[in-house]
Amino acid sequence: MAADSSNFIYYSAIASVISASIAFLSLIANLYYNYWRGPSIQCGKIRYATICNMNDATAIYIPLVFTNIGVNTGIIERVMILLDNLSDGTNRLVYLPYVDDFDLNQLKIPGALPSAVESPIHEIAIEPKSNKIKNILFINQTNFRFRQGKYRIKLYYKMSNSPKNMEGPSTIIDVKRDVAERKYEASSDPLATGKIEIPPDTINFDEWWMLFN
Repeated sequence: MAADSSNFIYYSAIASVISASIAFLSLIANLYYNYWRGPSIQCGKIRYATICNMNDATAIYIPLVFTNIGVNTGIIERVMILLDNLSDGTNRLVYLPYVDDFDLNQLKIPGALPSAVESPIHEIAIEPKSNKIKNILFINQTNFRFRQGKYRIKLYYKMSNSPKNMEGPSTIIDVKRDVAERKYEASSDPLATGKIEIPPDTINFDEWWMLFN
């Protein structure tokens, strides 16, 4: 009986230590995720894209939704897009942000690039537990022109508290015809399948309805 009693006390002590350790680790994790963790910014999937051949550049317009799931304000210092031509394997192109809060109607105005004076690109500050929608026009000033073929666009962004570029979402744009000069082509991917067709196919509303039932 004495041996059984000693074993019971021993295993009870071990169980108490394990329970206390789990409770302590849970407390530390809770404090980290709710008080100590810095900003943690994520970018939502690409659901809409517009491409354009301009007089002296090509442009990509994608609405972006940045969400800060951290507990401190996060600052995005810069964003950019990398474009890969999947049809002919040409070199990767860099698209830099040019105009913030961009209005697509500006692409219809004859001339060169729209003015970036009234809406320049600034650092993006996002409060904790909140999101911010950005409508940015990205441009590349090379001799490249959008033509029929497949392209991959991938977003990268740099946060002020990190030395590395963060990988954002990517999607494939399937351009079914050459894009005329000074004319933009747009399409959407509302279900975020990772593929955008330009011009778009007819939407199957029966499939849409099944998603909500």
